[in-house]
Amino acid sequence: MLIGLSRVLILAFACLGGCASTTMRTSDFDQSCTSDSQCVAVFEGDSCNVCCNDGAINGRDQRRYEQELERARSACGDEIMECEPCMQSTAVCQRGRCVVPTRSNRGAHSSAAVRRARCAALSSP
Repeated sequence: MLIGLSRVLILAFACLGGCASTTMRTSDFDQSCTSDSQCVAVFEGDSCNVCCNDGAINGRDQRRYEQELERARSACGDEIMECEPCMQSTAVCQRGRCVVPTRSNRGAHSSAAVRRARCAALSSP
């Protein structure tokens, strides 16, 4: 039993470096707000494929977000891909939550599919 437990612990520790998530989710950060000035636009998605700032968090959590993004990107190795420059995103406070409104769906986060399509379009020659 002790040998089995030690194998599990060894695998768990080995996985700490190589199994780290590279996904950034704005829901992991403070998104509460009472005014637009409290909100900042940030990237949301796979940190190995950073594209447009299409998510939003409360500015008081920006430093923690940047630290988490750096940690997540360190797990990407040589797989980091940057997209072409994006249009500037503006975060706003809507119904007590920081968001980046989209043209087609004001007041809601853009879906993952929209983000991927936007990134793919920006990356195409």
